[in-house]
Amino acid sequence: MPAGKALAGVTRWYELHPEGWWRDPSRRAKGHVPFLKGCPVPVYMAEVFSDIPQAVRLPREHLRKQIDYFTSTVAWMLAMALDELQRGDFIQLWGIDLSSKAEYHRQRTCVEFWLGVAWAKGINVQMPPTCPLLQGASYAIPEADGVDRLRHISEIDRRLKAAGSESKLASARVHELNGYQRGLLDARALLGGTDT
Repeated sequence: MPAGKALAGVTRWYELHPEGWWRDPSRRAKGHVPFLKGCPVPVYMAEVFSDIPQAVRLPREHLRKQIDYFTSTVAWMLAMALDELQRGDFIQLWGIDLSSKAEYHRQRTCVEFWLGVAWAKGINVQMPPTCPLLQGASYAIPEADGVDRLRHISEIDRRLKAAGSESKLASARVHELNGYQRGLLDARALLGGTDT
């Protein structure tokens, strides 16, 4: 996102990663630091940095007073929203699935916890129907069994397809490496080497 470009509907930005992470161009999208420097809305950060004019220190101490359970930026964002919202307000999550990488496992449970806190406070949580958050199987609700079963079968089918694709790529790589190894052994034998 170009620095200074208007962010329709965005009232704040979060960059809570350690400084060495968000400043490293190999870890972030090209233009990330220039974007932060020119961001037209407050940028909540773990610490304030003088080269980020809109930087605001995240009020961690205040947010941790109520519940001290944070494993990701999204959890901090939810806690901050819950600190400001009232019963009947709503939170919408878009593009936050936390299902694509192993690191998201611990982040996902924490985010789902904070979504439960939101519901307990009477704040409506809105997500796309395809979002896998809060999609565990219903228990002791007979009318939900069919819907849950279909949803879980669909998710299993999606994962099976992804695993099949990964398996094909891995098999092709193993085949490639075996051929490479055979070629190296043949070259070694031609040069008079012996097997070790």
